[in-house]
Amino acid sequence: LFGRVSFAQSTAPFPQLVSLHWVPSSLGDPWPRWRFGVDYVGNNRWAYGLDIGWGNAQLNGFQLEDMDLSPKYSLIEVRPELKYLLGRRPRRAFYTATELFFIKNIDQLENAHYYPRGSDYAVTFDFADMHRTKVGAHLKLGVKLIALKRFDFDIYWGIGAARRQIDYNNVVN
Repeated sequence: LFGRVSFAQSTAPFPQLVSLHWVPSSLGDPWPRWRFGVDYVGNNRWAYGLDIGWGNAQLNGFQLEDMDLSPKYSLIEVRPELKYLLGRRPRRAFYTATELFFIKNIDQLENAHYYPRGSDYAVTFDFADMHRTKVGAHLKLGVKLIALKRFDFDIYWGIGAARRQIDYNNVVN
């Protein structure tokens, strides 16, 4: 047996919608960045999103951890997302989603250490240039709550996998 959902009304069950958003919590991250995005909801149950983030040393002081960014700090982030709307009410929408992500950042670290690949011993340094690349995907289940017709809160839970590569160059002891 095969099941199929169909609608007999003349208007679409999920009207088209384009929304722009800002993710303020990304400023408090150890690698702070401005993050903005756009979501498009089609006439069906599918929605598409794209978030772009970038950061530089001007964001010093925003992060929650006691960590200073060097003048060399930079970050770029891209997050495409595909959502399937499970149900929609006037002030909330439940969804499941797949989000891919790519993050690349550069910084000059001071008085720190790292563990070289395949080694149990730390390398301590006075200065080093760090290059970090992280790629991965998340599976999410969430709800968008709409307040005052202007603000929405996207609350989600998820699980994912990522691959991270961190390289250190110009190490000075």
